[in-house]
Amino acid sequence: MDELHAAYERFKHLDPVLSGLEEGSDDPIYKTAGALWHAVKAEISKQKGDGG
Repeated sequence: MDELHAAYERFKHLDPVLSGLEEGSDDPIYKTAGALWHAVKAEISKQKGDGG
């Protein structure tokens, strides 16, 4: 398992919180964390779709 999958597995239980961070705050750190989480989820989904 690569680092991306490891990070996803480690934090997926926080998905309801992390998924709302971009929209829920004007604080740049929360917006960045939310955007990063969405990017991780998109890449994981893409890899699963490609058989990875």
